[in-house]
Amino acid sequence: MDGLPRVCFLGYRQLTRLVGPVLADYADRARVEVAEGAFDEALAIARKRIAEVDAFLSAGANASILRQALEAPVAKIEVEGFDLLEAMIRARQMTDRVGIVTYGQIDPRLDAVKGLLRMEVAQYAYRSAEDAQRHFDVLRRDGFDVIIGSSLVVELAERNGLQGLLVYPLDSVRRGIEHAIDLARAARLEAGRYEQLNGVLRTLQDAMLAVDRDHRIIAVNPPMQKALGHEREALLGTKLEALAPELSLLRTLETGEEERAT
Repeated sequence: MDGLPRVCFLGYRQLTRLVGPVLADYADRARVEVAEGAFDEALAIARKRIAEVDAFLSAGANASILRQALEAPVAKIEVEGFDLLEAMIRARQMTDRVGIVTYGQIDPRLDAVKGLLRMEVAQYAYRSAEDAQRHFDVLRRDGFDVIIGSSLVVELAERNGLQGLLVYPLDSVRRGIEHAIDLARAARLEAGRYEQLNGVLRTLQDAMLAVDRDHRIIAVNPPMQKALGHEREALLGTKLEALAPELSLLRTLETGEEERAT
């Protein structure tokens, strides 16, 4: 091991092609691996990799899903207002009728922009690949040939015989990588502190454990493992009040007041 922070980038085909060539610029600062997947597939890949990386990097639907499901830092490649405007300007050079398909919700601010660019814009938001495909059926039926969106959206556009424009510029990708590296460094430092704490607790004869501010177990010694009836790996990351309510430190963490056994 070279000691560099480890980042796993999870994206769909178009975005991974954009990210791949710039990763060499960060080779001396982090180890970044690239994996392709979307929705449940991306989550399954992340769960397999979670013990081997310090942070994840993704975008759009994948980033939202990973953040909700993982107890690990997830950096997101963000789309800023100018990024979408730039994509609309590129689309305007091809046609005056453009579809925009985004994850989660549409952007009402684009109603003002489309007038300035003298173009018709149809916006749709999706929550799944099937949902996105239904929107493409409508867009194709209504004669929209150019679609702006995420990597998944571009892929679906091409499958439907339409022109897809990726909304993520290279600058946004670089900002996302920088954020992921920062998160990975912080996670590695935190993991080192937790390992030190585990080392200290292992020297104690009394049953002891430690939790973080989210009330999750971060360190536990063998006597406490025996008392709780679980191995260390099963205990780490578990909320203490769910495992042993009588040991909960919620009040202590919330008030800062010391509690003593009576």
